[in-house]
Amino acid sequence: MKARLKPGFFHGILKNWVLINQAHNMRKNMKSPSLSLLLLLTAFFAMAEQASAATYYVCNNGVTCNARSSGWVTGNDSNACIAKGSACLSLRGAIGKMQGGDTVIIGDGTYSGTNNSVDSSNYPPYGSSSTWTVIKAEYDGGVTFDGASFILDYTSGDRAYYYQIEGLVWANAAFWVSYGHHVKVLRCGGYNAGSGNIEQFGASQNSSYILFEDCYAWGEARYKFLAWKASNIIFRRCVARMDKENAQGQNIAGMAMYSVTNGLVQNAIVLDMDTPNYWTNVSYYNGCFVVPVTMSPGYNITFDGNICLNSKMGGLWE
Repeated sequence: MKARLKPGFFHGILKNWVLINQAHNMRKNMKSPSLSLLLLLTAFFAMAEQASAATYYVCNNGVTCNARSSGWVTGNDSNACIAKGSACLSLRGAIGKMQGGDTVIIGDGTYSGTNNSVDSSNYPPYGSSSTWTVIKAEYDGGVTFDGASFILDYTSGDRAYYYQIEGLVWANAAFWVSYGHHVKVLRCGGYNAGSGNIEQFGASQNSSYILFEDCYAWGEARYKFLAWKASNIIFRRCVARMDKENAQGQNIAGMAMYSVTNGLVQNAIVLDMDTPNYWTNVSYYNGCFVVPVTMSPGYNITFDGNICLNSKMGGLWE
């Protein structure tokens, strides 16, 4: 059996990839055709350091939270949750106390169950253009939501989310948003979202101004990063790998800009897509990067400085 890499491997790739591309981008010709799109989209995500109205803390096991830190206690959702010593037990406990523009800091550990999931009925309060709502791990990669997804699934609307998500990992769970705008997902990871028509990270229907930066995805899910019927979407310095998938008649690929207007995939890596014996019930192999347009047209999609390495399903499909 082929040896598989541990999740921590992706953190190492991302750190080195960031350094390589910082040097590379300094040397690039400022008249590059893709630069105008990059500058246009990046401008919408620029944000000065904000002074949040309040900061809340979450810890479900004081011993685990203090492994790399200090001052944590096992939380209780009836606590005030405004310090490590009076933390909430669950994410929803903190969400219930937040206002738009507040921050939640989560201590190291594994969090599961409905009280640690986000859905269209239980979600953080929306931020604003000047004060984004922030949900972050105390230490990048130290917080895993096991089976507890972050999915905002709607059928209409245009919500002003203004969410910034930092350093979290979803295991056996997925992250995606729809019918809203302005979400930044930074230094996050995910794996084994599931089989069939599901993505690991997604900017779904009618979402816009969504940024995935320095994130990684592996394991099971037909797309690792998907933008679908969306606009102004960036996948930057992200890493993807397809290990296994029961596609249930669907196509599979690494990263997809599906019927998107104004999309940018920049300095991304899709690697080791080389285990076809573990891909079942697949309609088509769509490669490391794909631009499908079966649902509606797509326009102005840019691929800049990406790598497809060791793939048995092809490179770029348009």
